Amino acid sequence: MSAEDSTVGAVRALLVHGERLARAEADLALSRARDLALAGGRSAAGVVAGAACLLIALVFILGAVFFALAQEMAPWRAALLVAAVSALIGSFCLTISLRRKSSTVFGTETKSLIGVSGT
Repeated sequence: MSAEDSTVGAVRALLVHGERLARAEADLALSRARDLALAGGRSAAGVVAGAACLLIALVFILGAVFFALAQEMAPWRAALLVAAVSALIGSFCLTISLRRKSSTVFGTETKSLIGVSGT
């Protein structure tokens, strides 16, 4: 066996091992991406469940405020007052969130809805 044959054999072996390594790294990256997607999905499901519980609680709180006010004033006035205060609080929260230039969600930075370019 000549030196040239052993060099060619070594290069072939190196290429075969390199291909196996590349495939293994690609499989590992795909596995990590799947794990991250599952973790993100679980986090999103938790946020949705928490938001739904908070929304239900808000409905009950607003109902309790309405019934308490309805005993002291006309029911339509109580409903109008509860709706107006809820609208004011909601518009205040929306305005504050839209004025932010960026926010952090699940550890990543996202731009706000108003399209302000970050510096």
